[in-house]
Order: sequence, then C-alpha cells, then structure tokens
Amino acid sequence: MDEVQTGGGATGRIWAHEYFELNTPPDMVTFSNKMLASGFYHSPEYMPRQPYRVFNTWMGEPSKILMLEAVLQTIEAEDLLTHVCHVSNYLLCQLNALQHEFPHLMNSVRGRGFIIAFDMACAELKHKITQQMRCKGIQVGDCGTKSIRLRPCLIFGEYHADIFLEILRDCLQELCES
Repeated sequence: MDEVQTGGGATGRIWAHEYFELNTPPDMVTFSNKMLASGFYHSPEYMPRQPYRVFNTWMGEPSKILMLEAVLQTIEAEDLLTHVCHVSNYLLCQLNALQHEFPHLMNSVRGRGFIIAFDMACAELKHKITQQMRCKGIQVGDCGTKSIRLRPCLIFGEYHADIFLEILRDCLQELCES
C-alpha cells in the first residue's frame, strides 16, 4: 500500500487502507509527507537479506521519529481522527450544496476525511477559480485537467471550513457574473 499521501490521519484514520477491511494486513506499506518521516513497514517475508546495507530516505531519521511520536500522541490525546471525520462530513455536505447551487460550474464533489476534491466544468474554469481563491488567501491545489483538491491540516475546524466555503461561493458567483 502506498500511504505517502494518505497516511497520518487525513482520511480520519491513521492509514487509508484501514477503510478497505482487508482480511490480511498489506505485505508492505510506504509512508511519508504528513508522517514527518519517510519509511515503510512490511511483513517478515519481505525482510531484506542484508538489511541497512544502503541508508536512504526510506530508512528514517531518528529526530523525525521522535517528532512523529509527539504528533501521534497529540492526534490521540486531542481525538483528531474523530474531529477530521466530523468536520469533513460538514465540509463535504456544504460542497455538495455549492455543487447544486452552481451545477454549470462545479461537479463531482468527493473525498474521504480531509482528502477532498471537486471538478470544475473545464480546465479554464479550474484555472480561473484556483487563481481567484489564491488571490483571496485560500490555498487549494489543482489536480488533473479539471479537479481542485483540498488537504487541510488535522486541526482544520468548521470555522475554517466556513471561511473557505464563503470565499469559494464568492469566487463561483464572480464567475457567473463575468
């Protein structure tokens, strides 16, 4: 399983593959980005014959592992996985409402936890709205030809979602008026 983008709780679970309800654990899982350290874990049969022969990015850095431990403790102590699930449900419902309000501009709202995306009607509209939002202080990413994606931090709350949604609505309205 590749959990480089999805590991660390952004989906509402530490590992996105936890949603798959697998009968057996994955043979190997890679992680990075939100986990503060790059690494992998695997089942015993995949143990290299001569481990640690090459030290590289995937071997981890001890100081990063200490920071990751503190992050994981915070995620648990502050119940951030439950928070992600709650706020992402709110955000997805509100994005779906915007999709119904502006069906000629926006469609295909989707996501799991805070890994969220929606499509614009065409690449030109995606580019315009992405630029408008960035000019108004909102960080969004673009993906593919028509998609805009979000990946907020785990402490992103409904208050932050409301700010995002208000600016997105304003940008969509501006597109309608132009």
